[in-house]
Amino acid sequence: MAVPGDWDFSYPDWELNTDFYTSAPSSIRIEGNDTDPRGIVALCKKAASLDLPQGRIVTQARRGFRARPAFYFRNQAAFGSSNNANTYRLYLYDTTFLLQRIVAGVQTALDTWGGSWWTQDAWHLIRLTWWVAYNKQNVASLAIRLEYWDGANWIINRTYYDTANRWETSGINRCGPGTHSSPGRFTYFDDTEIWAPSE
Repeated sequence: MAVPGDWDFSYPDWELNTDFYTSAPSSIRIEGNDTDPRGIVALCKKAASLDLPQGRIVTQARRGFRARPAFYFRNQAAFGSSNNANTYRLYLYDTTFLLQRIVAGVQTALDTWGGSWWTQDAWHLIRLTWWVAYNKQNVASLAIRLEYWDGANWIINRTYYDTANRWETSGINRCGPGTHSSPGRFTYFDDTEIWAPSE
């Protein structure tokens, strides 16, 4: 992820950091702030990533003390800007994860679960995927899945189906990482990949 020009940041609270990284020479470190209670967003600017109603984020992520990394998808911010007024968001507390849908700034909690694997001051390879599918009641939904790499296999941590399936046909569906933390609390990302569905 350490190519700043590839991302639209909502706030300038980031830096290239050479203390912690998975691929030399640096990672991107994002510090929390008090300006926006919904957090800091970094949206990919690559042309192929600007409308991904279905997609995937794969990244190395690391959190410092009480930091809360976040992932945004189906974000409606126009190219050249970044915000979280209309978006899906997953953010990771210490060992509690919260999935939200944010519409016109109003946050709706969709699901909450845990993850003891998500330890502090360590790198974790994470995969977040969203796609259109049918839930167990055979209702068309947005499927959202969080996985982590245990060193040998991808482990499914959670799959959630949102029947609201917001913004599927909006024409703008951006994505990227971020943070939902206070000042002095740091989140790190490296080797971030944005995937589109295969044809």
